[in-house]
Amino acid sequence: MSFQVAEQSVQTEFDESNWDQLLDEYDYARPERGELRDGLVMQIEENGVLVSIGTKREGVIPWQDVRQMGEEFTDTLQVGNPIQVYVQDPENKDGDLILSLTMVQVAKDWETASRMYSDGGIVRCKVVGFNKGGLLVQFNRIRGFVPASQIAQLHGRTAAEERQQALQRMVNQEIPLKVIEVDRERNRLVFSERSATQEWRKAQKHRLLSELQAGDILTGRSIS
Repeated sequence: MSFQVAEQSVQTEFDESNWDQLLDEYDYARPERGELRDGLVMQIEENGVLVSIGTKREGVIPWQDVRQMGEEFTDTLQVGNPIQVYVQDPENKDGDLILSLTMVQVAKDWETASRMYSDGGIVRCKVVGFNKGGLLVQFNRIRGFVPASQIAQLHGRTAAEERQQALQRMVNQEIPLKVIEVDRERNRLVFSERSATQEWRKAQKHRLLSELQAGDILTGRSIS
């Protein structure tokens, strides 16, 4: 009997002194900044929405972030809804896990850009501005940059003033682009119009050659 009591006492002492450590070990899926997590709405409060993402503590989506999703979303938001969130801050100064809804699409855009960089895909983006170094383009919710050296319409010997005028004329145009650099940590997304144009011309040439048949009669013009 005394042995059993002693064993229970040791076990109780172990549980109390190591409980936090055991919880930390169990919490194997600790959230990291920039992650996308599937969660479940647990509670809707005045200050935000509490969401469970599979960790020992619930995260909170601030109301200012929720409101940016629009009235249609907020009107249908209720406890029990499955929801995808972005980990904005794993632990702020108050010890809270801060989540975001609006950053979900931004994170997906970065993932798309990374895939395009790996696959060599071409996308059309709208030119939204320019500076002395090149063009600013909008890739979904991410602002990208096209260096002047990667703009097909510019030449190396183009004068500075003429270059700025050419860049200005391209604002509001949609141009074909190829991703040549992705650095999410530095918020840097770089495109090349020159590479995209070359790829497009190669594809058009290949398509034309594959469609040509012996005996075809074509109409052309001299460019000399």
